[in-house]
Amino acid sequence: MTALARTPSLILRPFTDADFEAAAAMMGDPALTRFLHWGPRTPEQSREAFAKRRAGGAAVPGADYLALALVDKASGALAGEVSLMQMANADGNGEIGYILAAGFHGRGLGTEAARAMMALGFEAFGLRRITATCDARNAASARIMEKLGMRREAHFVKNAWVKGEWTSALVYAVLAEEWRASID
Repeated sequence: MTALARTPSLILRPFTDADFEAAAAMMGDPALTRFLHWGPRTPEQSREAFAKRRAGGAAVPGADYLALALVDKASGALAGEVSLMQMANADGNGEIGYILAAGFHGRGLGTEAARAMMALGFEAFGLRRITATCDARNAASARIMEKLGMRREAHFVKNAWVKGEWTSALVYAVLAEEWRASID
């Protein structure tokens, strides 16, 4: 499978059928999905979600969703996923998301993956602005956004009813010109 991006530790490529078991394990893991609006997913829900990821693996102009598998170069294992959503809008806005499999946390892989996806968003898709949102309790995700040079633009307090409780959200963003200035 052709890589769309490479980082020092990861290969970012479209999902393949061979990724299903590892992806389903991530989607069904309560610890990994505790701060997400979805999950843990049942095997059937995982199959449906995985089909969407497989369909969203083509980086084509006009696409609205790009989901890439994160493959750990050292082990060849599926380390997680990174996605770019809402790319086909007139305002040039996109939203990035990421999740790392158990055993791949604390190594900077989320930052590497998100940085590579932001480069695709700004360079290949011509986005003007990329946002990211996380549960306010997810300090690790907020740190990734800050390492990417994103600015915190909002803290929505108890704005969504998720998994039986009111949750708060942090919203981060970066403009294309800010991102380019940070890599020069």
